[in-house]
Amino acid sequence: MMKKVKHAIRELKDSLAYIGLFSSLFDTIVLFAVCIFVLYLLNLSWLFAFLVVIPYMFFHTRSNLKKLNLKFVEAKVPELEEELRTCADTKNIEDNEVVKLLHDDAIKKMKKIRTSYFLSLGKLSRQLIFLAVVCFLLVLVSAYDIRLIDVPQSIEDFNRLREESRMSGNYKIDESLLDFEEMDEDADIFGNKSVAELGSKELLLEINPLMSDVDISQISDPDRNKDFRTVPPADIGATTDASYEESIPKQYQRIIKKYFTEISKNN
Repeated sequence: MMKKVKHAIRELKDSLAYIGLFSSLFDTIVLFAVCIFVLYLLNLSWLFAFLVVIPYMFFHTRSNLKKLNLKFVEAKVPELEEELRTCADTKNIEDNEVVKLLHDDAIKKMKKIRTSYFLSLGKLSRQLIFLAVVCFLLVLVSAYDIRLIDVPQSIEDFNRLREESRMSGNYKIDESLLDFEEMDEDADIFGNKSVAELGSKELLLEINPLMSDVDISQISDPDRNKDFRTVPPADIGATTDASYEESIPKQYQRIIKKYFTEISKNN
């Protein structure tokens, strides 16, 4: 009888260990799928998922195995309350009628234990549905190449801005280069107003006699006996006006002279 009790208790503990490992493994698979989905949206390598999954699997499995013990079985099967632990404590005692009766009674009641008592089918169904949805979303975002945040590019931009900010602090601005000499408001940098370059735009002029200074009463007929001689024109050249040159600041006279010289060459 003692061998039967030892075998029954060992088999029960092994079953609890298998159930705990299976539950922990399935929870880890669901977490791994979620991590892959999130990492893809962030444009990160899927290998980063192991940084979360491996520690989770270790601590979660350890917690499940500690929870699935003989006390947990007794809570699921009230008929075995305190009997399983008593059998485990007295499994090495021989030649004791009370212990033998206890072992016989415990072995008969252990036949009522079902695996469904320790494995929640409702939780397992919800996890399967959730895993299917996550896998479908992962395929969908992969097909359309959907990204929420490009983390590597964001980090690269941040480092570049930080580097530019650090480099900009090494330069000193010479404020003297920013000073400029204000010119006289009355000065004309465009040259003589009488010199104009006509463009291709149509100019509309209107002659209004009322706005003219001509006195019509003092106009006489032209003298027809007047003798006009043809005089050949002298050479025409462009020179700068002395009086105008005096009104231009000295730092701009050279620029103005060169400007009028180029105009005369073009003509």
